[in-house]
Amino acid sequence: MDKYPPAKPTTSANDAVSTHQMAVMGHARFKTKFDIEILASIIHGSTAKVQQRREAWRRVEAAMGTNDTSRLPIQYALTSREDKYQDGLRMSGLTLNDCLRYKHDCFEYITPRYALCNNSPFGMTVMFIKAVEIMGTPEQQQKWVRPMLDGEMTGAYAQTELGHGSYVAGIETTATFDAVGDCFVIHSPSLTSTKFWPGALGLSASHAIVLARLCTNGQDHGIHAFVVQLRDLDTWKPIVGIQLGDIGSMPAYNEIDNGYALFDNIRVPREHMLMGYATVSRDGTYEKRTNAVHTKAIYACITYSRAKVAWVSAIQLAATLTIAIRYCTVRSQGVWSSDDVPKDEVPLMAYRSQNYRLMKHLAEAYAMIFASHYSNEMADDFKRRQSQGDFSTMARTHAITAGIKAWATSKGSEAAEDARKCCGGVGCLDMSGLPDRVQSISILCTLEGDNFVLYQQVARYIIKWTRRVMKNKPADLPPELHYIAVPRGQTCSAKGPEFLQSDTLLLLFEYRARTLAILATERLNNAVTSDGKGPSHAWNEHVMLLISAAKAHVELVVLEAFVAKIASIADAQVHRVMQHLCCLFSLTSIMEATAADAALWFESGFLHSSHIRDIEREVNALLEGLLDSAIGLTDAWDFTDTGLASAIGMKNGNIYETLMTWIRQLPINNCNGCTTSETGKISKLGGDPSVWLKSPRRRWLRSVL
Repeated sequence: MDKYPPAKPTTSANDAVSTHQMAVMGHARFKTKFDIEILASIIHGSTAKVQQRREAWRRVEAAMGTNDTSRLPIQYALTSREDKYQDGLRMSGLTLNDCLRYKHDCFEYITPRYALCNNSPFGMTVMFIKAVEIMGTPEQQQKWVRPMLDGEMTGAYAQTELGHGSYVAGIETTATFDAVGDCFVIHSPSLTSTKFWPGALGLSASHAIVLARLCTNGQDHGIHAFVVQLRDLDTWKPIVGIQLGDIGSMPAYNEIDNGYALFDNIRVPREHMLMGYATVSRDGTYEKRTNAVHTKAIYACITYSRAKVAWVSAIQLAATLTIAIRYCTVRSQGVWSSDDVPKDEVPLMAYRSQNYRLMKHLAEAYAMIFASHYSNEMADDFKRRQSQGDFSTMARTHAITAGIKAWATSKGSEAAEDARKCCGGVGCLDMSGLPDRVQSISILCTLEGDNFVLYQQVARYIIKWTRRVMKNKPADLPPELHYIAVPRGQTCSAKGPEFLQSDTLLLLFEYRARTLAILATERLNNAVTSDGKGPSHAWNEHVMLLISAAKAHVELVVLEAFVAKIASIADAQVHRVMQHLCCLFSLTSIMEATAADAALWFESGFLHSSHIRDIEREVNALLEGLLDSAIGLTDAWDFTDTGLASAIGMKNGNIYETLMTWIRQLPINNCNGCTTSETGKISKLGGDPSVWLKSPRRRWLRSVL
């Protein structure tokens, strides 16, 4: 970064602006009435974890040379895809080294810039390791996990194909057993069988978990996992017979090499099939170690990954909101129309149209992080069980992790974009730190399963149990589906402040979820029994209702996780502010027209117009009460200025000076007014503009204008 000149000195007037903005931020932070450190430990798991994270970020940011926030962050100086990938390599290598040296997992699923780990070239090694741990034998774990943890190999997880995404059973890549060579032949039989999208596959991974159809003795045994070496560890060239490459740039995630792979009859040793749950012997005999669990083991990897995606979505949304709320706290715009004399302009955060949206989304971010804690607990419990061959909680864990992933990423994407809009035009600048984050969260809606597909999988789980309840067989009903069998009234009797009680909020969400579950089940049954439609056609006809039922169920699970987390908080002040956020999350969900069938509460008569007026009053009161806590509630996420890389989201509030300081360091501004002969840089931009305007092309321009 030394090639860019230092910022121009500020005038005394500019100093006054900076001083004022920092004073405004300091005053806003002073209003916080709860212990930020306690809340940070709740978000991140413990006080020790918070300290570990801070030390890890400090070391990595120092190693990257990015802890001087007066310098333009490197990602805004880079313009080419190649430069961004090199930046990702460097960041990924430094985080990997830090994790290995200091024995921590702070960057296992997230980068120092608060993106999902698969936004860094070595991040997908985590997925490789989890796959081997879940599907491999102890001997295979010893062979591949340790070298990966020591940084001797890097991994990718190659499941998705050009022609097959969510439909895993349709994967075309084959792994045919060759008894003579005692090996498997990995082959891509068609264009659509090209492995396409896996992170790190293009340039960075030395090995990959390749999902392929296992064929032995002429029989197809379905999808199994194989460890395939992609590159020579000395030359880093692709193994002969394997075509590898990057698939190109995207709106975000350009620090990683999402890639493609084609296999031309690549031979791998028989022991490279992950044989934790199924084996192929020397003579080609196929045998399942445990009855019918090998495909479940494959899905277990995705289940674990989805739980982490929901967690990262919460972190990314919180980062976006931290930037937006800080900006709207120090940015002023306009005066109150009733004022007769000029006064100080009004901070953006004081406008209800701003604080309603931002505080509502902040409440969603907290709901998201606590729901992700629950999702990860379920995934961890399942992982422990499956290691002992127990897949009894697979369906339940899948429904919870898939549902929370779908809800968190969809809600996060919508909220992040709205937060960007709250920042006006400056929110469109890359150096605001917002566009890349908005796009990153949007990508998560597709990653590890399209959200509408995942909601349908949740719906199948709900329909299965609702049918059992309707047949009076609810004995083993999972706890998160208890509402189906236990109706709690047909009207709401709450008034005014009673809408702030957790029991009331749960009652509202239970009623909606139960009503939609039963309605969807009845419609589905009638389409088959009365209309004579096949199950698939009946499902397709009523799919939007089924998705609404799934969303309502997931939002209830999220609320239950929020309420449970609050109950565990001992500190009275933190407990109080979290309860207010929980109420804001719940009540704004009822008020929002885009909520999952929000009209149902009123169409069914469960709520009346007087209820909505009560809810509106309580929401306004909550917003007034939470406004003083806004900065504290964002500080508790413990983001660093370097990690946020936002000129408008600086913790000290000095946004204008930081913005102009960074802008002056942009490469394009350092060749302004220079001729081609002086710097050679104008030519890279297409020539000297003055020369272009003197050319005959100018006459064409005039004719157009």
